[in-house]
Amino acid sequence: GGSYSGALRFIGGGSYTEQMRINDDGNVGIGTTSPAVSLDISATDAIQVPVGTTAQRPTAAAGMIRYNSTDGSFEGYTSELLLIHLAVTT
Repeated sequence: GGSYSGALRFIGGGSYTEQMRINDDGNVGIGTTSPAVSLDISATDAIQVPVGTTAQRPTAAAGMIRYNSTDGSFEGYTSELLLIHLAVTT
């Protein structure tokens, strides 16, 4: 084996432009060539999180986030493994 220095770049599209990269520090960039955090997405659309019912809740882990299709809320877990609901009220 050997060693490699530099980003792992994913090239695509008709103009062969960089679409994604993984830097030496492990940061992943989608739509950016200089990811500043673990996952850095530069886009104007959205990200999609897992969707499931209340009965399908996973085992809690701090930092998890998902959409609960039973009650129409976003759920997340704190470092104390407390379930929090983020819902819109009208």
